[in-house]
Amino acid sequence: MDVKPWCARLVTLIVASTVTMACGGSSSPTNPIAATPTSASGAGVTSVLVEVPRATVTAATAMFATATANYSDGTTADITSHTSTTWSSSATAVATVSTSGRVVGVSAGTTTISAQHGGYTGSVAVTVTTTTSVVTLAVRADDFTLKVGETTTVTAKAEYLDSSLDHMVTPTWSSSAPGVASVTADGVVTALAVGTTDIWGTYEGKRDEARIEVSSSPRVTSITASAGRSEPPFLTDMEMSLSDTVHGIIYTRAYYSDGTSKSVEAVYGSDDELVVWVGAAVLDSSGVYWNRVWPEGVGKATVTAIYQGHSATVTYTITP
Repeated sequence: MDVKPWCARLVTLIVASTVTMACGGSSSPTNPIAATPTSASGAGVTSVLVEVPRATVTAATAMFATATANYSDGTTADITSHTSTTWSSSATAVATVSTSGRVVGVSAGTTTISAQHGGYTGSVAVTVTTTTSVVTLAVRADDFTLKVGETTTVTAKAEYLDSSLDHMVTPTWSSSAPGVASVTADGVVTALAVGTTDIWGTYEGKRDEARIEVSSSPRVTSITASAGRSEPPFLTDMEMSLSDTVHGIIYTRAYYSDGTSKSVEAVYGSDDELVVWVGAAVLDSSGVYWNRVWPEGVGKATVTAIYQGHSATVTYTITP
């Protein structure tokens, strides 16, 4: 038989098997893996990865598994719904899986969800529970800073495996420093002494906390920002002109939990410094803090004042 010299040396490597092709004959591989899907460049599958959004689901709830093929040329592809991908569950009485990777919990137990593609199989374990287990607990406080004698309320929200069941719950409350602040069974926190404490909520094995700081000084409850050209009280909407020879003024006042208020040195920021620019703070002889405001261009800009976690705004309109 006349054998072509180059043909005698032709060897094709397919996945992990070597197949010698007959010279001048059929080029069909003897390894069945060679006939399975390949990447866009023709590379063969080397592995399959199966993933699920969470490892535990409740019965009668669903989630989608995904399958990714890794190819010998380093590329990957989503093969979740590929016609050559075969999905299976090792225990269909626990959970089923559709041809599109949709996993549905049936009864309590553990199963293995697998996807086969290109001669390779990827798997992931899924546990099904018939109880609505709490995944996380989030504790929040109405106020995180208190003055001695003041109160606030803490609340807790439980997140369940079935997110539709997320709701407010009543955990067991405790204070890490009961001498600083106490907490009742209903979540009412009372500040007793200067210091810091963590108010803990415990519910169905999950815990979270809210840190409460207690001071002897009154706390800021709100602030106001005002604008004008001379003495306060000012306005919350200010119109200025580029032709003005007198600069504007912005002024912030803080209001405290004991009913008092005073002028404070706030931090200011303009949302458009090409329209309005805020200068440095000035403390006048009457004890009032104010900042100069300069018109820079025609338009509208909002200046935000921030002081001890509170904010207030003033809107400036600049005309030609």
